[in-house]
Amino acid sequence: MSLLSVQGLSFQAGTKSLFEGLTFHLDPGDRIGLVGHNGSGKSTLLKLITGELQPDAGRIIRQQGLKVGLVEQFLPAALEVSGALDAVIDSLDANRRLVEAWRAESLLDALGFSEDSWHSPLNHLSGGQKNLVLFARAILQDPELLLLDESGNHMDSEAMVHLKRYLTEGNVPAFLMISHDRDLLDDATDKTLWLRDLRCYHFASPCSQARLALEAEDEAALRARTAEEKEIARLKASAKRLLT
Repeated sequence: MSLLSVQGLSFQAGTKSLFEGLTFHLDPGDRIGLVGHNGSGKSTLLKLITGELQPDAGRIIRQQGLKVGLVEQFLPAALEVSGALDAVIDSLDANRRLVEAWRAESLLDALGFSEDSWHSPLNHLSGGQKNLVLFARAILQDPELLLLDESGNHMDSEAMVHLKRYLTEGNVPAFLMISHDRDLLDDATDKTLWLRDLRCYHFASPCSQARLALEAEDEAALRARTAEEKEIARLKASAKRLLT
């Protein structure tokens, strides 16, 4: 059974249409890259999935009780002076913080944080480490579906290694990840949704292979259109000869 099903989704931002009849589904175990040029509506689609925005048409059907975790692009300003451990635990309700502290410590360790850095203010850490803290905050909520909005942005190579390692582990929840980093997408995902021309193209392959498949589709469509135009021209010429 699908975790989430998007059916006939349409959305307009101001005077610009972003989607028309968008349809796809997310299943348990999916590791999907969401790609497209700037302005194609990738972040908007995540906001529609979380319910922050409502579609103009169509619907999003969520599995009953589905827990969705969102990894934002930017660290909230209120957390800048928090230590990494406190920032991660802060994502939990008060009753769970003490009980779950060990999980937060284990998660930070898995993401490359030394124990000495657990209590360093986040504004003293690198941009990549801040992104990993946001990732840890979302994971600690035990989501069944994880949405990542450019989590690899501004990551140094060490932080990227830890993110890739975690995303390729067997127990990671299903995820839909926006990224412009082809290496990250190729290493961490096995499916691709490509937003273009108000619709999405589905590929059962990571980004680089999906790009080649999309180019092949474009070339096939161009050949078909050229052949159709030639046939129309031939028929017009034939009709003209019959009239003379």
